[in-house]
Amino acid sequence: MFLYFINYRSDEEEICKLEMRAIFNKNLSQKYFFSEKNFDIDRSVFIKYKIDILASSNSFEELVKRLKNLIFRRKNIKLSILMLMKR
Repeated sequence: MFLYFINYRSDEEEICKLEMRAIFNKNLSQKYFFSEKNFDIDRSVFIKYKIDILASSNSFEELVKRLKNLIFRRKNIKLSILMLMKR
């Protein structure tokens, strides 16, 4: 899973949305989105960066287990935790 962040000037909004539909088959309403597609961001002027999501879970305990496995398998890793709370 990947988290993409896009940016555009107000006069570029429609062409950016057209590009995102062509690449990801998504109609965007925000300047970030999740996708399973691994796209080379150097091929787009609108995609500013992407984050590879290596683990996710509905419970904190399960996430900790998954992260321990990742850390042992990789030598260099940067860990960022984004917690999205359900309303």
